Amino acid sequence: MRIRYERKNLSVHKQKPHWYWFKRRGGVILQEVLISLLCLAAAALIGGIMVYLYSILYSTPLLETKLVVVRGCKELTEQEVLKMAGIKRGVNIMAVNTRLVADRVKANPWVKEVHVGREYPSRIVIDVKERTALAIMKRGEDFYLVDEKGEPFKKFTMGDDVNLPVLTGFSKEEKGSPALLSQAFFLIDYLKKNPGVASLDSISEIHSDERLGLTVFTTNGMCLVLGFNNFESKLTQLPLILADLERKNMKTSYLRIDLSDPVKITVQPRKVPLPKQPAPEEGEVKI
Repeated sequence: MRIRYERKNLSVHKQKPHWYWFKRRGGVILQEVLISLLCLAAAALIGGIMVYLYSILYSTPLLETKLVVVRGCKELTEQEVLKMAGIKRGVNIMAVNTRLVADRVKANPWVKEVHVGREYPSRIVIDVKERTALAIMKRGEDFYLVDEKGEPFKKFTMGDDVNLPVLTGFSKEEKGSPALLSQAFFLIDYLKKNPGVASLDSISEIHSDERLGLTVFTTNGMCLVLGFNNFESKLTQLPLILADLERKNMKTSYLRIDLSDPVKITVQPRKVPLPKQPAPEEGEVKI
């Protein structure tokens, strides 16, 4: 017995007309297109209004820069900061690139931090935080200003109006100890806060030595060997020593006073080399 299978005609299902699909979805598509066009038109209108208002703000004389205020200057002058900032008088304050101005000012080695802000309607404010130079350090053949962290930030020149002690023996070439450098800055801070016989203004040099520790040289020729620690207690004995020397009618300049051992303090005269005499010219007889 044979079973016959009739083949179904699937052509109706496979060939739906396209207009039938558009008839069902056409209204929704048209609505979405209209909404998109309205959104684009609204965005274009808002953008145009913003550009118009932006152009008005940039051209209004009410926002012209009339004053540039500089704050926080000690080593630098206001005119130096204004020259570095390069802000032209009369320029719209909204056109001032504050980040670029800050980068220009911060390029100066004296400047540690700087903030540039606008004070509407017509003022620019430059707040400067300068580095604090605590000493002058010799590195190689040159001298550099160093801050409170012991970092050199500027090569010392004759134009730098500073009265600071010179640190010697601390560079890598001289095999200086980082611990002694930290002690030297502690000593500078102590002398700054406790002016006395060995005030900071009277210190000309602080020398580091792995064997002797720190040695301080004063402007009147004294050499004070302080060692490695307890600088406060050692320096408190200095006025008593100098007073005793004056009672004995001894000169207090050009002395080497060893305070490294408080139990055994020694005082010796310093050998000061005489200035070299110029060589006599040919044919000149020196009598």
